[in-house]
Amino acid sequence: KIASAVFIALVILGAIFKDKENVIPFFQQTGLPALVLNVITLIVGALAGRIAGLNIQQSNTISIETGIQNGTLA
Repeated sequence: KIASAVFIALVILGAIFKDKENVIPFFQQTGLPALVLNVITLIVGALAGRIAGLNIQQSNTISIETGIQNGTLA
C-alpha cells in the first residue's frame, strides 16, 4: 500500500514538475470535466454493483476501480 502510494505520488509530481508552466491552464481547461467524469463513474460503479446484488464492500470496490481507471484516462 505505502509503496504504491509513494510511486503514484512520484509519478504525479514528476508530471507536474515537467510541465509546471502548463499545469494551471490545463486544470482550467479540463479540471471540471475530469472531476464530473470521475464522480459520475464512481456513482455508476457503485450502483451497478448494488444492482448486480453485490454487498456494499464489493460495490465500493467496483466504484473505486472505475474511478481509478477514469482518473488515469482524464
